[in-house]
Amino acid sequence: MNIKTSLIKKLGEIATSLSSIKNLSALENTVDEIVTSIVKVEYSGLYLYNFETKKFKIINAKGFSEVEKHEAERTAMDRHPGWVFKTREMLYIKDTLNDSSGDSFDSKRAFVVRSRLWLPVISNDRPIGAFGFSSIFPNNFNEEHITTLVFVCNLAGVIYENLQLQEIRTKQNNDLIIANKNLTRVNELLDAQANKQVKSKDQLSELNKNLQESLEREKELNELKTKFVSTASHEFRTPLAAINFAAGSIKRFWTKMEPSMIENKLAKIEGQVEKMTQLLDDILIVGQAEAGKMKKNLLHINLGYFINEIIDELDSSCKKSHEIVLIDKEKLTSSTIFIDEKLGRNIFKNLLSNAVKFSPDAKKVTVELSSEKTYIVISITDFGIGIPKSEFQSIFIPFFRGENADLIQGTGLGLSIVKEAVDLMGGKIIVKSSLVKGTTFVVKILKR
Repeated sequence: MNIKTSLIKKLGEIATSLSSIKNLSALENTVDEIVTSIVKVEYSGLYLYNFETKKFKIINAKGFSEVEKHEAERTAMDRHPGWVFKTREMLYIKDTLNDSSGDSFDSKRAFVVRSRLWLPVISNDRPIGAFGFSSIFPNNFNEEHITTLVFVCNLAGVIYENLQLQEIRTKQNNDLIIANKNLTRVNELLDAQANKQVKSKDQLSELNKNLQESLEREKELNELKTKFVSTASHEFRTPLAAINFAAGSIKRFWTKMEPSMIENKLAKIEGQVEKMTQLLDDILIVGQAEAGKMKKNLLHINLGYFINEIIDELDSSCKKSHEIVLIDKEKLTSSTIFIDEKLGRNIFKNLLSNAVKFSPDAKKVTVELSSEKTYIVISITDFGIGIPKSEFQSIFIPFFRGENADLIQGTGLGLSIVKEAVDLMGGKIIVKSSLVKGTTFVVKILKR
């Protein structure tokens, strides 16, 4: 087995181990086991930053006493973990005896530690912590160790934020149960008061109507949450099953398989890991939007380069199943667009992938550029199943799935992310659709 094949196989096994984690304790234990299987270290610590308290918390502390752990958390921002967190750069001190900065001699164990490795923990394109490893041997970490540990850091970071989001949702559900109980009590008091004071039959009818509408909205919310749990479970189960099948095939038939077949299986594992990571990122983005924590960084970007790069990426991912045609009658590709590049990519990757996904019997999708007084207009058109007019107001709600889309894979998060991103940048999104004929999403981005 060559080094590349061995490394990819190792990354697939790590992804499978981490993807099944359901709580913080399991994450800590699994990360410790994975690190031990990669490289021998005497000390390690996974520092995760709490953006509300503005402090670090160590969830994986190997070789620390409780006193040392608390001191390490207290001083983290002024030491190596703080530097790595703020700069988003790796720090590798191959031999502490040659470290001219003197920062390697900041603890009682500096006299036995000979090499240190610090890696930033990144999730959803932002730093959320740092992972440190120390060894009594100099030059203890080679290139394969570092590549594998970087993968562990980033996947552990995504899973940690997802666990945090699950805790928030659990709290929200508990708060909703309490609110429902309080609402029931208030309704009972209102009913009693209404029976005494409301003399008009029309007024009483209107009150009952409003109460019924409130209850229906609560019911719809619970149904959406139930549907999301079911859909998300299915979306995770599918790539996990594919990873398990591919890994099992390699394990059972390793000696009988051609190198090209092994590479194909490993490529499938990589693809499914990427798919799971994207799903976790989507859930985190929706959570950030609901909490009002989405941020924008508007820049002038060449429109032609921006849109063609996304089209090329979709061409590759959909394996040329559809021709994506760019229409530019006004010659706008040489102009600039004022947009947050990350949010913009999310918008148009979601819309284009939906256009391909929801037009399985068509062979073409169009992207048309046009200009208005204050907007650059980008229209995505497919010739697929269409959207019922009755669902136009619902398609941007998180987890919503159309009646005619049940048999098509998806979570119902994409359009919600698109709408939040467009609104955050002060733009507009319009939907035009006819059943069986196709759909057009018109996105208007401010010129400045």
